[in-house]
Amino acid sequence: METKVVEGDASKLLHRATKLVQTATIKKHGLSRSEVFNLLQECFSPEAATPCKILGFRLAELAPSCITTEIWQLILDTAIKELAGAATQGSAPILLQSIPVFEVLPLTLILSFFQQQELEPLKKIQACLSHESIEVRCIALATFSRVSLACIKVLFARGLTRFPFESNEARIVAQQDVSSILTDIWKLNVQAAELESPNVAAEAFSNLAHLFGRSHTIRALSTKQPRQESGIDELVAWVFNQASPRFEILKTNAQRLTGESQLFAMKWLCMVVYIMMQKSGACTPGIAIAIMEIDSSPDENVDKSTVRVRADLLASEMVESWCLPAYLNASLTQAYTICEAIAIVMQHPLQTFNRLKWSSTLVARLTAIIHSSTMVQQRHEVIRMQILLMDSTNTYDFTNILGSTIDSISSVDDSTTRLSLTFDLWQAMLLRVCRKHQFDLLESICASEYFHSLPNVISKGKTNQSYEIFRALARLVVLREFLPVLANKTVNELRTATLVLYTSLLTQLCQDSCPARPVVAFLETEVLPLAPKVQSANVRVQMYWLGLKYIPSSQFQFTAWIENEFLELQSSKDGTGIPPPTYNDGILGGGKENLPVIDSHLLSRFHALIICLKSLLTKDPSLKQYSAQLLSHVRERNRYHRVICETVLHTIEEITGMGSAMIDTRALEAQSAFVLPDLFTPAALFPARAMSPIKALPVKWKEEVDTVVTGSCDPLCLKISYREPEDHAEEIALCITCCNVSNVPWSDFSISVGVSGPVKLVDTSNNMHIRVTGEVKPHGTFRSEKLFRFLRFSRARFFFRVVIEPTAPEQSAIVMGLSNPYHMPFDALFQLPEPSLWTQSYYQNAWQRAESSKVYNVKANPGMKIVPNAHIKVAYLPEMSVESPVLVQMSFMTWTKWKECVCATISCVMDSAGGRGTIDIRAPVAVLEEIVKAPGEFLYLLVKSAMTLQAEAVAERPVACVSPRHQIMKRAASVDVMARESSTIATTPTVTRRALMSFFGKS
Repeated sequence: METKVVEGDASKLLHRATKLVQTATIKKHGLSRSEVFNLLQECFSPEAATPCKILGFRLAELAPSCITTEIWQLILDTAIKELAGAATQGSAPILLQSIPVFEVLPLTLILSFFQQQELEPLKKIQACLSHESIEVRCIALATFSRVSLACIKVLFARGLTRFPFESNEARIVAQQDVSSILTDIWKLNVQAAELESPNVAAEAFSNLAHLFGRSHTIRALSTKQPRQESGIDELVAWVFNQASPRFEILKTNAQRLTGESQLFAMKWLCMVVYIMMQKSGACTPGIAIAIMEIDSSPDENVDKSTVRVRADLLASEMVESWCLPAYLNASLTQAYTICEAIAIVMQHPLQTFNRLKWSSTLVARLTAIIHSSTMVQQRHEVIRMQILLMDSTNTYDFTNILGSTIDSISSVDDSTTRLSLTFDLWQAMLLRVCRKHQFDLLESICASEYFHSLPNVISKGKTNQSYEIFRALARLVVLREFLPVLANKTVNELRTATLVLYTSLLTQLCQDSCPARPVVAFLETEVLPLAPKVQSANVRVQMYWLGLKYIPSSQFQFTAWIENEFLELQSSKDGTGIPPPTYNDGILGGGKENLPVIDSHLLSRFHALIICLKSLLTKDPSLKQYSAQLLSHVRERNRYHRVICETVLHTIEEITGMGSAMIDTRALEAQSAFVLPDLFTPAALFPARAMSPIKALPVKWKEEVDTVVTGSCDPLCLKISYREPEDHAEEIALCITCCNVSNVPWSDFSISVGVSGPVKLVDTSNNMHIRVTGEVKPHGTFRSEKLFRFLRFSRARFFFRVVIEPTAPEQSAIVMGLSNPYHMPFDALFQLPEPSLWTQSYYQNAWQRAESSKVYNVKANPGMKIVPNAHIKVAYLPEMSVESPVLVQMSFMTWTKWKECVCATISCVMDSAGGRGTIDIRAPVAVLEEIVKAPGEFLYLLVKSAMTLQAEAVAERPVACVSPRHQIMKRAASVDVMARESSTIATTPTVTRRALMSFFGKS
């Protein structure tokens, strides 16, 4: 009878507990403290049945708002007792409900539990993780991992300051004990990922991926602002030191998991290998080597317990052999997680060469993932992933992904999110364009209709559509990239034309944008501070006008700037400068050497300064007296110029109000942004070039064509070219391109470079070997450079040989045959002379002062017109040349990079069969000795293939005298003959006198 009463009480308790659980599920605030406390006391009593305990823990997991600290302590004590009995038979159902309660318990109680060493908290957790039920192990691993993250944040933020301790030393000891327990929990995760069953290992990989994803190192890779959490980075560093040596074993265990379970394992291992590359300190691909030491895999037959590997090759091998095939075969939902994992690896600088290959594969499925996703947050994350991959795709994939990304952003309903995504998209595009200088790509994007379908991204202004805003911002970005041209101090024709073009584009942008706020900020903060330093006065005045017109209130010293420009005006009655101080000025005849320089825009600049002064007076009327005094001073300095004097008088009357004219404020406001329209309007660019005839610069020489130095049957084809760095003129980079023309991959080989000539290796590697440790696939290529410094003008020879490293130490290296020599071309050692020296007088002086000369016979090819080759490094002198149907004579001049002048004259008589003539080359002795080694190559630089070299022309010595008696002709001895004879004959006064008489033709 007593048993029936107990069973009846148990059924009532079960019914009441079920009712409270249902109420707490629907309404969290619908329970009172007393009924919850009474129910939990009865459910957690030792006599309570298992279903009642399960319902009690379910109610505690729901965490009703009426629960107090006393009730939480009751729940914790009961949960600890259940953890202590984890080894008993049949404890799995209660553990499945009691373990998740730790996630809702207050952290203060959990930290107090971890401090009580007599309760052995770590052993209780280990007992749950070694439970016979796999489900219990998975829940325990996930729950205690999340609890440890919350505890470690509190521990590193404020420590255990809320707990009473006898001394500060006791608090430090307790804090160390708790930290040890928290790190041991993650050590159990690493062990579970390595040794446990597939389900438990998958849960461990998921926890580890969540932990590493919260670290600052991984968060910094996303487009969001990284947030640093206290203690997480320290914990990640500790776990990384435990896991990185076991990388191969962890990867092998991860690959044995099922397809769904591999996702988080793949993501975590990608994070680990990224941090391995980061820890190695290597950042330059192809130069730096990221060496790490890991445990050897049990599948490898290696005697050593550890092996040294390259972290970048380890990462690329994992991605190509595991991640990419899984990405292509996975569903769209699974593919996003794999794409995240690959994107983490490819963002490291060591994977620069693999980004282009991997990005094209990744972006192919991202658009389908966006359309198939049902979660708004996941759709936004995929769009951000698309934006992240834009920088590493090729141009074709970039244009394809750009359209799909814009369509995806257009489908976003939230205007704030759409604005944020659009800004990230623009930022990614402009960063790629600026870093890679792909301004043609930016131009095509501006001309396309990509942004026509995008909704307006601003809250006001219906006239400004998205594509108009992007087009204006793109022009601003291009101008910001080329802003350093304003600070360049070089004064020449090309630099002046560049300044004029840049100022014209800047003015056009200000006029078209009316102007926009970013344009005004760019003008005020970056352009105007550089304006006074610009060499061109016209450009300075145009920039001053932009500042006065579009910047309402500025702190710039426009008054001092305008005064300086007025005082720099130098004019006379003919506009050619101040009256000359000498009579030999060229105005009255006698040559044009001393004519002063004509400033064709002097009057235009003067009128522009008058407009700037009037605009300045409308903003600050207190400057009227100062302006009148300034103009009077300008009139006195330019008293010989009638137009300037009359304009100054009229302007003074407008300023002082003495006449009927007044300053027209409306006319100033309506004034165009182009204050010098004859120079800066797009329709009239570079008028200064048409006013004074100048010599046209030769067209730019294209890059040297690669020269193949290997044989036709060699498996590795070597193509050699050169590149000229801009830092030092004497340095030349030898470019070596290796192409695998066979059907098998090649690896572990080196290319030895030999040189014959006065050159010095200045490459950073300081090694004449190019080592290839990776694999060159069939028809694959790689490029390397070696930097050499030429000590003098020399046609140096370079030799190359491929050496294949042995696979075993006892084997010898395989050395292929020596390649054909590569001769450094002449145009690599020449440079263009200064344009001011392309004159007849300089050429004649250099021709007469030349130390040595050499004459060759040349022949003109029939049917080809002889025209000079417009080479970038050779100057053609038309005033020293003659062109007629019968005779062609051309003069050329160039410099070596050591400022040594080389002159050449080609004279050719034309007939029906073509033409025959000579080429006379004059240069210093050392330079001519090198040109003589390949005169045909030098002739090709001058006239290309219009003429061919025949042979050296032997000049006959002139006749000195004829003997009247014997009719014997005596020839004059040359200087070379005299030098040889003088070295063998003793030097005496008699010998010297006879030599001199013989030289002058006297016996």
